[in-house]
Amino acid sequence: MEINKEFLKSLPFIQELPIEEIEWLIKYGKVKRISAKENLFSLGDNVDEMFIVLEGKIQVMLKYSGQWLPIAVYEKGSVSGLLPFSRMKKAPGSGIALEDSSVLLIHRDNFTSMEVEAPVLLKRCVDLMKDRTREGERRQQQQEKLQALGKLSAGIAHEINNPASAISRFSDLLSKQLDDLQSITLSLIDLKSDSAKLYEAYQILTSCSTSESVKLTILERSTLEDEVGFWLEDHGIEDNIELSEDLVDMGVTEDELEELEDVLDANEMEVVIKWVINMINAKKITSEIAQGSNRIVNLVSSVKTYSHMDRANDLEELDVSDGIKSTIAMLKHKLRAKSINLEYNLLSEMPKINGRQGELNQVWTNLIDNAIDALDTRGALKIEAEQQGEFLYIHIIDNGSGIETDIQDKIFDPFFTTKAVGKGTGLGLDIVLRIIKSHNGSIKVESEKGNTKFTVCFPIATKT
Repeated sequence: MEINKEFLKSLPFIQELPIEEIEWLIKYGKVKRISAKENLFSLGDNVDEMFIVLEGKIQVMLKYSGQWLPIAVYEKGSVSGLLPFSRMKKAPGSGIALEDSSVLLIHRDNFTSMEVEAPVLLKRCVDLMKDRTREGERRQQQQEKLQALGKLSAGIAHEINNPASAISRFSDLLSKQLDDLQSITLSLIDLKSDSAKLYEAYQILTSCSTSESVKLTILERSTLEDEVGFWLEDHGIEDNIELSEDLVDMGVTEDELEELEDVLDANEMEVVIKWVINMINAKKITSEIAQGSNRIVNLVSSVKTYSHMDRANDLEELDVSDGIKSTIAMLKHKLRAKSINLEYNLLSEMPKINGRQGELNQVWTNLIDNAIDALDTRGALKIEAEQQGEFLYIHIIDNGSGIETDIQDKIFDPFFTTKAVGKGTGLGLDIVLRIIKSHNGSIKVESEKGNTKFTVCFPIATKT
């Protein structure tokens, strides 16, 4: 299609430009037509031109973690591509025509001329680039937070699944145990045994110390089980192999069984032993269920503290150790996967700072997750706190691969990363820096191979 001054003046971006600048566009612009489903540009292409959509629609797609996502549709009058003063060299995504379209291309070689001959147009391009940069940062942060949430959600699901599975498994065992206990209790009632005798027998079998049995070697345990099993067999007690394992778990030896023989009649021995074992096992199972339930409750509490769901977003006095501990709970699956040795050296009376817990948890997540990624299996991670005057310092130290000297001054730059796509939380250190600055704090890094330390400093909340 041919372009003229009247047509260009109808485009929102070009409206009210001086007539000589519209003429400049006609002089240096080159019209390109794109058929529907054709690419105007593709990921990784050299970027040398600004484009103005004259007709049709161009959809821009970016690739996140291997998946193409639509981020914008440019219609008639929209401007994109390479803008003056932009440092973009390669296309970060692909631009596809949704329908037959035409664009006006301005090559980078003409940007110098734009400065002199079309200054109003230049200013609009610069303002557009600022808006595009802000939107790009916002979109990146949103995508990175979603990636971080996905990783943490997977970890939380893994952490909850273990105790939940244990609760389900032990509930089935408890149901069977209670059925067995009911049957044994009926047999015990039939014996019409004296209650005092039963109580004394119960005391003999349950007063044994189990601490010694825990320390037994495999050979020692096997020997004891054989001794107890032979004793039971000699006394005509069935299921002697299974019962001997339970009795040794309880710390029972031949001495206790001999003592028990002085209390019970021969016909009472087997029923009472089975009754006590089932009582003890039922208690153990309920204890396991309680522990699993408590793990889930504690994890949910950590999630609540981590996300700060029950608080407003205003600054408030807070203890950063709460956020650090809840963050560790979120990342525990990663620590466990690498068998990382974690050491806390937090203050017994942590001074409070003015902050927003949810934002600070993003800081701890990024720094701790980065440290974990830098560590080899069985590496060491240390988190320390110290007070110096009116300031609180948090040190996160790892003995991992370190950060190369020539990039240490770049790691807080926007969009800078040393990780492959999809690695780490995706929460960039530039976001960390901004959060810390919004809390009137500072962050620095010291690193060499085997010793990397990030130090975060916050002013302590003034007591009123």
